[in-house]
Amino acid sequence: MTYKVELTRQAEKALDRLDRVTEKRLRDRLKELSLNPYDSRLSNDVIMEEGKKYSRVGDWRVHPDPAR
Repeated sequence: MTYKVELTRQAEKALDRLDRVTEKRLRDRLKELSLNPYDSRLSNDVIMEEGKKYSRVGDWRVHPDPAR
């Protein structure tokens, strides 16, 4: 099963302003998360919010929200 990845307009603009290497790393992580956002190798639990996950790519955080 794969999940649909949707970015906010603000996130798309931020990606477009990044250098190519960082943008590619983030887009690659989004592809990986679309396969399984619950994979513990790709994402960690948000301590203050039960059931929420995040994934780090360098200084950037990706917050997958599979409930949307």
